Amino acid sequence: MAVQIGLLVGYFGQIGQSFSLSRTFVFFPFFLLGYWVTTEQVMWLRRKSVRIISIFVMAAVAIGIYYAPEIKTGWLLASKSYGDLGLPQYGGIARFMVYITAGIMAASILAWIPRKENVLTALGSRTLYVYLLHGFFIQFFRETNFFNVNSVFDLPLLALVATFIVLLLSSKPVLGVWQPFIEGKMSILKKTLTQKRAGENAS
Repeated sequence: MAVQIGLLVGYFGQIGQSFSLSRTFVFFPFFLLGYWVTTEQVMWLRRKSVRIISIFVMAAVAIGIYYAPEIKTGWLLASKSYGDLGLPQYGGIARFMVYITAGIMAASILAWIPRKENVLTALGSRTLYVYLLHGFFIQFFRETNFFNVNSVFDLPLLALVATFIVLLLSSKPVLGVWQPFIEGKMSILKKTLTQKRAGENAS
């Protein structure tokens, strides 16, 4: 049902970028799947056969992106109607193909996620903040033309900028400020204040 709603909203031009309604409906199936999926199911993807298949899947998608760079990013951003994307009648089929491709790609990447915890594990648990807050940086770059990728030599700098944004939005100060708005609780602020008071009392 969530997938059907995600496909249908594209036919209504009134459901667009306002309050990110279109993105909310289109991306909801992935959040729902993430809520339902179990550890055992994720571990099943780590089988050798699945990993081998995932390599071919990722290579095929990479080749497709290379030879079809004119694909409109609106299909990935999910913020525009099918009419705006040039497929007013068959947009549902195109979005369904995007769903399938995204699902297969997600499974291919999960097949290579390590079991052991490392320095990146904590950052991985904070990706919701990065996802919800990175738009401020994107909008800033768009409005100011602060950073443009014009050649392959700009890619390393782009990677550094992206890494900085991820680390910043995953930091505890940012989490503490935005947790009440994103998670509806203030455990980080309370813990910080408790530790600060304990330090003051100890001194």
